[in-house]
Amino acid sequence: MTRLRALVLEDEWPARNYLVQLIEETRLAEVVGAVACVGEAREALAGLPVDVVFVDVQLCGGESGLDLVESAVASHSEGARPAGPGPLRVVARRKRNLVFLDPAEIWAFEASDRLSFVHSRQGKFDIDLSLAAIETSFGRSLLRVHRNWLVNLDFARILEREDGETSLFVGPSLDDESQGVRIPVSRDRAPALRAALLANATGLRQT
Repeated sequence: MTRLRALVLEDEWPARNYLVQLIEETRLAEVVGAVACVGEAREALAGLPVDVVFVDVQLCGGESGLDLVESAVASHSEGARPAGPGPLRVVARRKRNLVFLDPAEIWAFEASDRLSFVHSRQGKFDIDLSLAAIETSFGRSLLRVHRNWLVNLDFARILEREDGETSLFVGPSLDDESQGVRIPVSRDRAPALRAALLANATGLRQT
């Protein structure tokens, strides 16, 4: 059965992440975007095919999720515009400080205990966005290999399979695993990951 493509509009990020988790656990819908304000929701709807939208009616700043509902029909009738380029910088948190990261240097994003983290050469930092919102921002440059992990395949170094379980090591090199992260790959996503890694690659005999 084809899953519905869902968009979540919720301004409180803990509630937003929790709602995304609940929706995806049903396996009836796939969250393709999770945003905090009506403007971001409109941009997501213009660039993504969406079947259903979960809306928080009362948003901070005096906004109402109903404004999105009222404008959605008119916006779809005008036709979707292509999605814009990815973000120029990623803003993460280290205690009370903001950390600015180059998207091209990010290895992976992780969701754990209703929190989200970014992994890069500079370290592991908190990030306010859910994985679904990150997917919306980055588009095809990231691949979901597990419900809790998004990876930048440019840093994929080792694809491992042991005792029926698959994992992917991502980082700057093969030689220093202390500088990378080993990521679990869910069984249903392993074939797509392998195909993506082997696309436009040579050296392996295809059987």
